[in-house]
Amino acid sequence: MFNLYFALIFILILSGVTFWYLSKPISPIISKVNFNRWRFIWLLLTICAFVSPNFWLFVLAVSIVLVIFMPKMSDQRIFLYLLLICILPNVSLNIPGFGGIQNFFQLSYNRLLILLLLAPLFLKPNRSIPPTIKLFRLPTDWLVISFILLGVILAFRDSSLTGLLRELFITTIDIFIPYYIHS
Repeated sequence: MFNLYFALIFILILSGVTFWYLSKPISPIISKVNFNRWRFIWLLLTICAFVSPNFWLFVLAVSIVLVIFMPKMSDQRIFLYLLLICILPNVSLNIPGFGGIQNFFQLSYNRLLILLLLAPLFLKPNRSIPPTIKLFRLPTDWLVISFILLGVILAFRDSSLTGLLRELFITTIDIFIPYYIHS
């Protein structure tokens, strides 16, 4: 138990020093208010990760923190996602199912960030994008769609229809939504 708190204190000190050194060169790019907000969210989520005795309490804490302090602008959400993805390793837990379904899917820290930060941008129509920019305009769009379909087809070999739908949902969350939002 002592090692856990020692590690937390060490990580907080190291993060504080890193943010202090980073504040000067990044000030022309990011406003001081946004930088302070991102630092506060980073430190708060790090503390939540260490003191949460349960993964579901950590998911609740992350959800509450991100809903309260989430930036309104889409580009700031993308940068916040890229910053926060480095806090934790990809820890996950199965979401239990009911009836004939054993589990829905594994909820990981990365998927939680995608669902909270990037999925609302994916679902909300963006009026600032010109109509000439469409999804299948670039060759990389076709490659990403082909990769997702290949993964789903390969997953269908060993699984049932529910496994196929689960794999399609997971690859859409893990691959397509971040690619679409970033591109």
